[in-house]
Amino acid sequence: MGKGFYYTLETEDIKAYMGLSVEKKIEWLEELFILTNEAQTEKEKRVREKFRADNE
Repeated sequence: MGKGFYYTLETEDIKAYMGLSVEKKIEWLEELFILTNEAQTEKEKRVREKFRADNE
């Protein structure tokens, strides 16, 4: 396998996410951002921001 990662989602998980309100989805995304931001090194954060800037 090349660089990156691979994962699958169960149909039940997708349906559960689809059933969330917009507010709950935003809350979930904010929590995920906080978690990943705290786990990333400064170098990883710079790379992430470069990808974001390149796609705007």
